[in-house]
Amino acid sequence: MSDQALVAHLLGRPIAFHRSLVSIGAGVTGALMLSQAIYWSSRTGENSGWFYKTQKDWEIETGLTRYEQDSARKKLKSLGLIQEIKRGVPCKVHYRVDFDMLTKLVSQFVEKQQTSMRETSITVCGKPANKLAENQQSITENTHRLPETTTIDSGESKSKTETVEKPAKKKQSKLQKMPEDFKPTQQHLELAGKAEINLELEFQQFVDYHQAKGSKFADWHAALRTWIRNAAKFKQTTRPGAYPPKPGVYHDKKQKRDYSEGVNDDGTF
Repeated sequence: MSDQALVAHLLGRPIAFHRSLVSIGAGVTGALMLSQAIYWSSRTGENSGWFYKTQKDWEIETGLTRYEQDSARKKLKSLGLIQEIKRGVPCKVHYRVDFDMLTKLVSQFVEKQQTSMRETSITVCGKPANKLAENQQSITENTHRLPETTTIDSGESKSKTETVEKPAKKKQSKLQKMPEDFKPTQQHLELAGKAEINLELEFQQFVDYHQAKGSKFADWHAALRTWIRNAAKFKQTTRPGAYPPKPGVYHDKKQKRDYSEGVNDDGTF
């Protein structure tokens, strides 16, 4: 067996990946999951197109982690491209591709591409040759133009070259939303382990919180490290994974009293 044949045997069966699905808004991970869902839709035993996959099945077939699967599913459901339902005992998640919506989005993308290509063709091919020559001549004249001179009232003549300052370029913001493939690193695992923090639970809360707020950071890994450190600080006063209490609120755990409302006029709580 040749090396090429051996590698092909070790790699196993390849899966389909439709690159155009990325451009309709599904993203890379969403396009990968949707491509595999399309494949299984034609091989299900139900005429309705429903099929079920476990989290482990998706990971084995596509290589997507749990966090990448959750992000891809949210994106596909928001676009109306995939439907989910839970059935059976034990409960299993069943999926179905909405081919009507898929056809609509792909058609819009193809039409947009064709329109863009036609406009580009008209712009490039429709420009007359003499216009190009005029522009070239204008550029040459501007290059060889001599500096203008100004005369001072005292009679002395001085040569002065006018300098036009170019406006300073605005610094582009490096802030960005959470990448779809963002996930904890080994550094986060070690930091959470030292603080005895449940990283899986904290990371899910971190994702939900910042996606709901639409947060933007220049360094999402640093943001997650800060989140883990804060979780360690509040670990002594709150149950694991819970958000810290509101500032100024003290709870008497023994007598189950909440002193945030203050005291009565007679001094009682």
